[in-house]
Amino acid sequence: MFDWFARLYDPLVPAPVTRPPDRILAFARHFLAPAKGLLAAIVVVSFLSAVAEMALLVFLGIIVDWATVTPPAQFFATHGWALVGMGFVVLIVRPVTTLLSRGLTSIAFVPGLTALVRWRSYRYVLRQSLTFFQNDFAGRVAQKVLQSGPALRESVVNIIEGIFTLVVYLTGTIALFAGLDPWLIVPVVLWGIAYVVTIYWMVPPVRAKSEAAAEANSGLSGRVVDSYTNIQAVKLFAHAEREEDFAKEGFVRQIASFRDLAWTIMKMMVSLNVINSLLIFATAALSVWLWSIGDISVGAIAMANALVIRLNQMSG
Repeated sequence: MFDWFARLYDPLVPAPVTRPPDRILAFARHFLAPAKGLLAAIVVVSFLSAVAEMALLVFLGIIVDWATVTPPAQFFATHGWALVGMGFVVLIVRPVTTLLSRGLTSIAFVPGLTALVRWRSYRYVLRQSLTFFQNDFAGRVAQKVLQSGPALRESVVNIIEGIFTLVVYLTGTIALFAGLDPWLIVPVVLWGIAYVVTIYWMVPPVRAKSEAAAEANSGLSGRVVDSYTNIQAVKLFAHAEREEDFAKEGFVRQIASFRDLAWTIMKMMVSLNVINSLLIFATAALSVWLWSIGDISVGAIAMANALVIRLNQMSG
């Protein structure tokens, strides 16, 4: 099984050495083009996996409703085949989609894309002029080549497994709430608007701080590697204190940029936590009130609150 997933994507295929595009989206398209078929399969399987996960929460609400109106002695006789269908989803569909999703992503796509970006970037950089290498630290250049693969990989995986799955859950939740009681849609829609606004205002600063942190990490690596690479010249003609000061400057920049990034991320996560808490409270209060006036059932309360708690877990 492992070998089958691994053979789906060979990153070290021959390719012409061309200049990687400058813009982020063009850069991503350049390296994702060889894997577009695999990406399409991952999207489909991720969709099926998200639907199977959501089905568990729907089953919970349905079973609670059945348990409240069906005598125990007649429960299995009345709902036996429906329970068999639920068992098929839980025991077959969910594990299979999870296996395919994890295998396609973790074994076929992630190692392959990381290696492909690094390999093609390495070949491209290797063909630069001697002046290019003389004007920069070898360690800094190497870090940029090595970091570009994981950066693109994490971006794509987060979009598919995070944003895409969240959209599936959000759409499904709104559709289910519309069938239960339209009032339940209100907190979810307001949360969705607040979520989009939060992301719109807070992701760009995080992106900028991340870029600065990556630049500082590359600079620090360059200074450390440069010191060790030229250790003979350092020992013969330089002073240890001077080299320490040279490296310390890189450490100071890296620490400052990392703390700046951490503070920006913390502000975003606190904002998300606040709107998530408001969603959970509003849905719980509204669902209990609707039940008290007879508009929804006990199972609907369980389903609605389970879905919004799952949305809360995924929103990060």
